[in-house]
Amino acid sequence: MDRTQALIDELRRRGSNMVALDTPEDQDLADIALDIGAGFLPVVGTAQAGRDFERARREGDILGMGLSGLGMIPVVGGVTRGINKLRKGKKAVGTVFDDVNDYDQALAMALRGDHLKRTPAGKYVGAPEDVDSPQKLARNRGNAQNKVEQGAFNANWYDRARGAAEDVSGYVPNFHGYGTQTPEGAMASLLARGGAAYSPQATPEVEIGALVRQHNAKVLRGEDVTPRTGSQARNVAQAYTPNTAGGYNIDPSRIRLGKKTGPYADAKDPTIPPEALYKTANDIWHGRVMGYGDNFSRGFTPQEHGFLTGENLVLANEAQRRGFGAGVLPEGYQWTPRSAQAATWGAERMTKYQKDYDKSVTAALRKGKKPPTPPTKDELMARASYGIDSAVPRYTANDTFEFVTGENTGHLAGLNRADEATRLAYTDQMSDAYLRTPAGAMRDPIYDSFQMFQREALPTEGKYLNSAGVVESNPGITSRPLVGLRSSDLGTTASGKPRRGGPETLPDDDRAMAYAGQLRGLLTAQEATGRNKFTPANSSMKATEKTGAHYTGTDLEAARKAFEAQGLDVVQVGDALHVGKFPGDNGPVMTAKEIQDRVKKATPGLGGATTAGRWETGLEVIPWTSEQGTGATTREVLEKLMNDPAYQVKDAVQRIDAGRLPQAAGAMNEIDAALAKKTGMPLRQDLMKLRDMLSREGLQGVIDYVKKTGGAGLPALALVPSLAFLASQQDGREH
Repeated sequence: MDRTQALIDELRRRGSNMVALDTPEDQDLADIALDIGAGFLPVVGTAQAGRDFERARREGDILGMGLSGLGMIPVVGGVTRGINKLRKGKKAVGTVFDDVNDYDQALAMALRGDHLKRTPAGKYVGAPEDVDSPQKLARNRGNAQNKVEQGAFNANWYDRARGAAEDVSGYVPNFHGYGTQTPEGAMASLLARGGAAYSPQATPEVEIGALVRQHNAKVLRGEDVTPRTGSQARNVAQAYTPNTAGGYNIDPSRIRLGKKTGPYADAKDPTIPPEALYKTANDIWHGRVMGYGDNFSRGFTPQEHGFLTGENLVLANEAQRRGFGAGVLPEGYQWTPRSAQAATWGAERMTKYQKDYDKSVTAALRKGKKPPTPPTKDELMARASYGIDSAVPRYTANDTFEFVTGENTGHLAGLNRADEATRLAYTDQMSDAYLRTPAGAMRDPIYDSFQMFQREALPTEGKYLNSAGVVESNPGITSRPLVGLRSSDLGTTASGKPRRGGPETLPDDDRAMAYAGQLRGLLTAQEATGRNKFTPANSSMKATEKTGAHYTGTDLEAARKAFEAQGLDVVQVGDALHVGKFPGDNGPVMTAKEIQDRVKKATPGLGGATTAGRWETGLEVIPWTSEQGTGATTREVLEKLMNDPAYQVKDAVQRIDAGRLPQAAGAMNEIDAALAKKTGMPLRQDLMKLRDMLSREGLQGVIDYVKKTGGAGLPALALVPSLAFLASQQDGREH
């Protein structure tokens, strides 16, 4: 069925290319051969000649117009149409920069005007309709230069997008080298190219959300889903082929992109050397700046793309020469066509958002209402510069845990009571062993094995009420996988139609975090691990769904105390606080409104920024006992991971064994053995045996051993308080 649909899509594409009045942007040799062959057919050939005449007219190609006219002659016309097709080659404005991969060469071409071709009437091909003289061309260039200078604050838009791709993939150019030959490079390029496939008529938020949803469905469940359109989903799906480890080989180059989406993807792709990039992703904002009209809202023709490629090179060169952005951009900043284009976006959006506010004031006054509070310049700039890096946090979940062992597990008992320097040093050592990749990134090996996008892990401060009723406070870590979102189900309307609310985490993606929490909690001797996801409210999120808040500021500890004083639960996620109420906490049950009211009461005097939204939490409990070696805990955890639907991930065991976790388990044993020798703290030999077995034989080896022996010698189950009891404790979470 997929092959049939792909064939239909391809036939549609080629058919569309045949009838387009502009030279198609993705025409290949097969299209050209088909075009030439069809030119010899009666009637069809004559129609083609008329089409080619119009294409040549739009491109200012006088010779092409003449050959197209001869092409209307039966039989002979087929020959002339073939000559025209082959002779045109790269002369059209839309293709003048094709096959030019060197920035300096492209700049030299633009400065000498290779992209400036004029029709008999004097109009520049691909330029705005009124640009028919060098004076009008200079006028438009001057206007664009002013916008670049005004929007210099947004010049780094693509740099930030490339940084976001590096962050979520673990790709480090200086270590991995440019290209997609490594898994990290492939993932970085996938974020750029897969996102670009979803970018038409989409905000960065929609682009990233669609890709993450499709990607996670594929790598976690082996499913193909359609987040937006079927053709977009089928296009992105081409990047995935199954591999022998149970996961997927990812080849982003298989995703087909066009004249706009291709340069857009390249500019965001950190696996492409920046010095090789000069083509830009022209959109409506840039079109308005470049003179195509204040209300310009259509796509560009291939000729317009070619014209703008040259003009953007000229624009960047002028910005560099005149030193635009001094005091705003880093000293020595190098302007490029993509940074110049991004600056024009920023300026144009800033102007639009200010006009939108002015209109809202006028509307309010007309209705006798109080005008809305004016946005600050910083707020306008933040909105105008919203990009891929701004969208990624919306899909970021927090899987929080500690390395300092649970006091009641019996493993390294006393570490919880050691001085801060000892606990911090231990956390640093274990973080390096468990998280650090060969490239130096800090990434959870379980999520890497699952091929999930994840951001750099961050240090946190964890608080947990253990099974003995004692609050443990230790340095912690938050892993940050990206998860898909869906609209919440709020039942039905009075007429029986589905009623949808705001975004919430896809349950299938939450299962991957539950799996990671159980397995990691066992290996690190934790009583429990927690996870949480904050999603900022949007227009579809109802007031009753705003169950939490996200806080950023300079003094997170002071803010924590202020929120807790209002009876709220707080999780530190490294660079921010998440605030709300855990399910089943002691004290009165709070409605969303009560939570938001208490957040507002806590914030005066704190400074910083608070955002309302949905807060989702989860808790994984790993019970222990002082009796070692029965294997009951190991059996229970493995039973969950292998058979419980709430923990199912496609081929998880096979993929974990092919990843970094086995090696990390061995390193963790070495660290614990050294600390025990130095301090006399006790070790659980059953946990040491489990890690050793994992390091040598993999998780599958552990499973086989449990099946054969029942898990003798491995960690045992404790008779400890239930999940419900732990959930009922107000501060009882490991954050």
